[in-house]
Amino acid sequence: MYFKSSLGKVLVISMVSLGALTACGGGNTQPNPTTNPTANATTIEEEFKTLTQGTITATGTEPTLYTYPSKRTYTPDYLQNSYPIGSCGKDKLNLSVMLNTSQDLTPQQYQEKIDKVYTYWKTQNLQPKYFSPASNGISIMATTPTGGEITYMAFQYGEMYTFDTVCNDVLQRKEPLDWNAPTDKGY
Repeated sequence: MYFKSSLGKVLVISMVSLGALTACGGGNTQPNPTTNPTANATTIEEEFKTLTQGTITATGTEPTLYTYPSKRTYTPDYLQNSYPIGSCGKDKLNLSVMLNTSQDLTPQQYQEKIDKVYTYWKTQNLQPKYFSPASNGISIMATTPTGGEITYMAFQYGEMYTFDTVCNDVLQRKEPLDWNAPTDKGY
């Protein structure tokens, strides 16, 4: 997988968990969906919002530096009121988000960011694990109590955060989202 920063630099990241990147946004199908019939919609939604906002805060990066793949700027208010829902099977949905930054980070800076997120996840009773080692970055991932998958990567050219909740038939679409459509709010 290749990511190109606004400075024209290219970063190569091999992902152990491609599922975290395949179900972003409305209508995409996630291969081999995982289901968790005991998780209710409120629990899944609250976990998604809490862990996303908490992780972004823990990084120490200004939240407005994070963007969605469409280049829409992340804001906590937008995440609270609507979020992407992907299709992952017949009558099954999941919440999904991918956010990234484009910035130059030194090895010390990206290690500090990883340490902060790792510590935050531990306070949330997650068991973070390192994965996909690279010479120019560090990646961690964890499985949430409801079965979702969360990843955070800090590297030479920025940061990336993904979260895919478990597939479930209890989630309902809040509103149809078009991540590429302009909004009157500027994000």
